[in-house]
Amino acid sequence: MAEPATNQKALPLPAHIVVLGLFLVWMLPGLWGHDPWKPDEASAFGVVYSMLRGTGWLVPQLAGEVVLDSPPLFYWVCALFAKALGFALPLHDAARFACVAFVVATVAFGALAARALHGPKPGFASFILALGCIGFIPHAHQLVPDLAMLAGYACALYGLSIAPQRPHGGGLCLGTGFGIVFLSEGPAQAAVLVLTVALLPILFSPWRGVFLLKCAGTALIASLPWWIIWPGLLHAHSPKLFHTWLWVENLDHLRVFDKEIMLSSVYRFIRALSWHTWPAWPLALWALLESRKNFLANRGLQLAVVMFATMFVVLAITRDLQESHALPLLVPLVLLASHGVQTLRRGAANALLWFSIMFFFLFALTGWFYWMGMDAGIPERLHRHLMRMQPNYEPSYFVLRLIGAALVTAAWVWAIANLKRTPERPVLAWTAGTTMLWALIMILFGNYMDAGLSYRQVSLKIKKAIPAGTACVGSAGLGASQRAMLHYFANLVTQRSENPRARKDCPVLLLQSTRALPRDLGPQWMLAFSGAREGDKNELYQLFVRRR
Repeated sequence: MAEPATNQKALPLPAHIVVLGLFLVWMLPGLWGHDPWKPDEASAFGVVYSMLRGTGWLVPQLAGEVVLDSPPLFYWVCALFAKALGFALPLHDAARFACVAFVVATVAFGALAARALHGPKPGFASFILALGCIGFIPHAHQLVPDLAMLAGYACALYGLSIAPQRPHGGGLCLGTGFGIVFLSEGPAQAAVLVLTVALLPILFSPWRGVFLLKCAGTALIASLPWWIIWPGLLHAHSPKLFHTWLWVENLDHLRVFDKEIMLSSVYRFIRALSWHTWPAWPLALWALLESRKNFLANRGLQLAVVMFATMFVVLAITRDLQESHALPLLVPLVLLASHGVQTLRRGAANALLWFSIMFFFLFALTGWFYWMGMDAGIPERLHRHLMRMQPNYEPSYFVLRLIGAALVTAAWVWAIANLKRTPERPVLAWTAGTTMLWALIMILFGNYMDAGLSYRQVSLKIKKAIPAGTACVGSAGLGASQRAMLHYFANLVTQRSENPRARKDCPVLLLQSTRALPRDLGPQWMLAFSGAREGDKNELYQLFVRRR
């Protein structure tokens, strides 16, 4: 059994000041000041941009074509933020403030759930752990629908955590969370919550009671508007599109019997999950190990385990597992880990603490060294190497940027030096390190990364190469991200050869291929443009004009 740490104040400043300051430094860098980046953010903003142009509010669209892989809730919220803040910021930067809303909801509901189930200190640990998970921070700053799903799961988790004391209030949160998940990702992901509520009383006696029936009944009523209104409007608009959304894009993606593909996908997913959810997963395992004797009496641990298991199974039988799909698993993992923080043995706590300090110290040192090479030109060899990687980047000194980066580094050093010896100290040190590192990357290297991940320049070059007066541009091989950014930056919507309803007689044709295998369409076509994003060694865009 772990020896309890000394009971003293964990933070050198009042908790609310530390929480607010840490969150602002964690959230604000990378939220604005760069274009939508490939792949997921660019395609998601393409849907938002169509809404801002007046189309796609009921049926999401991207560059003139219907996309129904995700319901529209996330895109609606992004579009509303873009409309509200677009007068002061570029539309893509304004839309990213939706990320703030969903992240705040996620960490707040997660912390409230941990507090309700385990007490005030685990509630605080839950907040810190959520911000410290390595895979969460980059996705939290990008326009990806998974953020809305994450907030929905956290809201539902909080509802279940308070159900024994307040079944109707818990049911309201559970139903709202179900609706958010349903309207952000679809019925398969929302089914996780149905399975969780059904399995809890079957597996564990503490969940057998009238309170769960009351909670489930209230949740059903609260969820009705979420899963009836938009699907009903979509069906009324087009039964064919409704069928495409429900079956082709959702239920048909299940692969229960495709064992070989499923096992391969699960293996890759677990491997990504091992770093994506660090340091929550080892602390969660410790919580289960340390609490194994009273597990059958602990509602919080039971809830977290069942929710994690049902999420994992649903993900495992869904096609095309990506790293971002690990985000929902953070909700139950962080709840488990917040309990484990309080009982972590002193040796393990000290190991995590010193690993955090050394790990982030080395990365901060490396970051400043690479910045010197990138902008200051010292050493010159490193500078030449970095410029070859991103030829479109223009080195520049910006005093405010340097001051901000220096302050973030100094704040991290001060925080590490002043943390008190409490159970929360190791995770505080880790989260302070991830926050410092992320802020340094985005402050010092944000423009450099934008030069390589933005489609702005290549989109404008393609537009300039199109002959004046051209009314129709065909395309072949363009991905969703490319089509979205051509629409946004160049106001160009192509007639895709992959779309059977598109025109096939356009006098201009845009092809996406690779530098290794450029295309040649024969003597009847003239090559008007060939190029790619600066520094990209794979993609190639070729614009052909039909000879008269």
